[in-house]
Amino acid sequence: EIDSVVNAGTFPTVEDRVNLPYIECLLKELQRWLPVVPLAFPHRLTEDDFYEGYFIPKGSIVFPNAWAISQDEANYKDPKRFWPERFENPETAEPEPYKYNRLLINTAYQLRILGISAGINFADATIFIAVASILATFDIGKPLDEDGNEVEPKISYGPGLIGCVAQTSSWWT
Repeated sequence: EIDSVVNAGTFPTVEDRVNLPYIECLLKELQRWLPVVPLAFPHRLTEDDFYEGYFIPKGSIVFPNAWAISQDEANYKDPKRFWPERFENPETAEPEPYKYNRLLINTAYQLRILGISAGINFADATIFIAVASILATFDIGKPLDEDGNEVEPKISYGPGLIGCVAQTSSWWT
């Protein structure tokens, strides 16, 4: 897709984004499949709320569980599967993880006052440019074993605010 849209020797730009629908699907699936911050960030309730019969008073601090939302089979078929195509057809697409991230901020007023809207858009554009540029520059595939066979990558979680565990390629060591 990138090779057909971007001229040889150049990098993708934000203007190319509308012509790269699969990259859009890939970005949505990356955010859904392994949220960078599984518990999102703490939020203070602006009004009393009830959740599954429990009263939560105004002013309470809550930690939205972005990972649980993104792995809920009520929202996504086969949630553990990395499958960008789930977002291809707008009529049958599953819920966008972007919507969940934006719903965690209570009101448009807070977005304007806190300047979060510009930050979300800037971060989104930056992630698009980074991912599209990496894909335009490198051939990415599964690692190979000693016999040249593809090896399924191990996906693991670790403790802490950011839950993914990074593992470098063996050629770095």
